Amino acid sequence: LELDSYIHRIGRTGRAGHDGQAISLVTGEDIMTLYAIEERIGTMIPEAKLPTDQELAEQKEQSNAWIQAHA
Repeated sequence: LELDSYIHRIGRTGRAGHDGQAISLVTGEDIMTLYAIEERIGTMIPEAKLPTDQELAEQKEQSNAWIQAHA
């Protein structure tokens, strides 16, 4: 991964003066690259975790219950 190219592409998520948001999926194998990107841009990238299979199943159950209650 070419860091400068990646940083440039991510920086283009907001166009024409508008804000943008980029999401990067990072595995344990990628963590050193993430640290290098953070060092290059001078800021830490906030971490967000993906929901677990159990959390997704619970959300689906809640959604289905709400739909049935309001049908």
